[in-house]
Amino acid sequence: MTVQPVAKIQLKKAAPKPSPLFNSIYIPDTNREAYQSKKLTAAQTLAIETLGDSQDVETHVYQDRKNVQTLRKIAMDSAEIEAQTKRVMDEAAAIFRANEYQKNQTRYGFSLEGQGTSGFKLYFMQGLITLFPFLNSDKASADLMIQSTRTALDHTPAYAMITTKENSRASQVKSGMIYSRLTLTAAHLGLAVQPVSQALEEYPEMHDPYQNIHHLYAPNGQTIQMLVRIGTPTKTVPQSMRRDIIDLIKHKTHIGIK
Repeated sequence: MTVQPVAKIQLKKAAPKPSPLFNSIYIPDTNREAYQSKKLTAAQTLAIETLGDSQDVETHVYQDRKNVQTLRKIAMDSAEIEAQTKRVMDEAAAIFRANEYQKNQTRYGFSLEGQGTSGFKLYFMQGLITLFPFLNSDKASADLMIQSTRTALDHTPAYAMITTKENSRASQVKSGMIYSRLTLTAAHLGLAVQPVSQALEEYPEMHDPYQNIHHLYAPNGQTIQMLVRIGTPTKTVPQSMRRDIIDLIKHKTHIGIK
């Protein structure tokens, strides 16, 4: 199999330009806690919906009662399907970091505080799972996922969606860039987001939710690239693990011969 690049990045030296979104980099980009019941303001909605480039990528906010209920059901049904699909849950289990040592060794993945555990309970649970890994069994993980998803969706005033006209690699990369800007913009506006995009995953068990959400929200052949719940948070969450940027860069030395 030939490996080809998805994107090429050029870094050029230039005078720094201030951005109102810069400080939002330090705010966690996923908040799984309950959100306040109030809707987004017109200004907040406009800021989110104008993030798309209008050529290929579009962003939409849904906060009327009918769409919130429809998207809640799709998100809940798809979460239950994922929780019952062992090979998919195993992928998440493989990147679960049970304690501080594992988090420091591999600085990406899931951790207990990302699921809303904090204070003494966090360290207590870390110790228990480290000493008795069977406590984090398949059934326990599935039950926790379903319970936490239901609680989150029950406290969600709005959803945001990113769609593309096609599903090329370029469109996927572009929608990822838009999503990064969406999370920064939301944080800048005092909002929080959490992906609830299980229905967008492409494996046999998820066929029906995938077809349903595209039939309802992408009827002209578009691809839904991301679905998130969005709203004003009720709690702040701790910063998550982040890899050092140097870990992602491969250095190559080219020696020219005259």
